Amino acid sequence: PYAGNIQCAATITGAPVGIYVTATPANDFGWLATRGVCGVLTAGTLTIGSPAVALLTGGTAGAVAPASAATQPVLGRVMRLAATAEWSSIYLEVDG
Repeated sequence: PYAGNIQCAATITGAPVGIYVTATPANDFGWLATRGVCGVLTAGTLTIGSPAVALLTGGTAGAVAPASAATQPVLGRVMRLAATAEWSSIYLEVDG
């Protein structure tokens, strides 16, 4: 599941497999975090301990947001808050 991945678009196009630690050019290698603490772009108002999810539609590309529906893929739990368009600390739980 880790080959040929793309940044999550504003409308999700596949199952999330992790968070890229840095921007990675197409057809190149990069580091993908799946578990543990990671700085993740924030969209919306998160709450410490709450799920950080990928929005199904209308989200900010590559960002996590607060859950608003049970069908949103949970990427992890919020550990440290940051403002929208900044990086919150998320304890990732993507790999199960």
